[in-house]
Amino acid sequence: THSKVGKPKQIFTNAWGRDGEMLPLPGGHGQNFIILSEIYKYLYTDLGKRFIYISNVDNIGNMPDPVSIALTALSGREASFEFAFRTPVDLKGGILVRDQKGKLNCADIGPAISGEEVDKQEASGKNILFNCATGLFNLEFLTENIEYITKKLPMRITDQNKDAGIYSQAEQVTWEIMGMLENPMILGVYKYDRFLAAKLLIESLMTSGLMLDDDNYPEHEDPSLDFKHTAEMLNEGLKMNLRDVYGMEETAAGWKALSVDELKTKLRESSK
Repeated sequence: THSKVGKPKQIFTNAWGRDGEMLPLPGGHGQNFIILSEIYKYLYTDLGKRFIYISNVDNIGNMPDPVSIALTALSGREASFEFAFRTPVDLKGGILVRDQKGKLNCADIGPAISGEEVDKQEASGKNILFNCATGLFNLEFLTENIEYITKKLPMRITDQNKDAGIYSQAEQVTWEIMGMLENPMILGVYKYDRFLAAKLLIESLMTSGLMLDDDNYPEHEDPSLDFKHTAEMLNEGLKMNLRDVYGMEETAAGWKALSVDELKTKLRESSK
């Protein structure tokens, strides 16, 4: 049950407003290490795959990056993680911190670090690196240590306000695996290329470019409050990804996928 209900916590039995209705599925991404463990082992042992990406499906900037793969492979690190400077729309997720052991780790805003503390650090002039929720894992390391990871990955209790109702859930946060690694690689990426997420409806609307030409769109001298500039950058990133990564073309009727022959012609022209 939600923290508003008080303690001790009870099983949430009023999903969708129906008495006796429960939510049986785990809510945390970190449960992937338990649920997908056999798949990870199959990919490594049977198919000979060396690396695997873990990311969020709502991030349109999440595509395999040859540079990240090369750096991770050549360095011999257990995994690499993408971070970008925090922007006004980066509210739900984690930030890069040093934990109590002095190790680099990812702290989720809310479960692991308060939003007030994050705002305080930013107000003091510190740049906050926000987690892009994209990790590239060495499958040899992951498969050999999967049982240890599933047992030791911290469990967090978080309040949720979803369509099913308000409740609390116990979840393992995927990215706190950083603190369990000997030498994780942190990759600084350009948010507007690699992290175009749809965590919030307003973020999706800003990325779409909707009403960007409206004179009332919020602008401010303070970059952290300049939503119009942020929306312009998000929209440019969306266009770049659709055009250069997904092989689409903008037309008067909207975006359309190019055929294989059209893509080949485009590549030939760009290489001249």
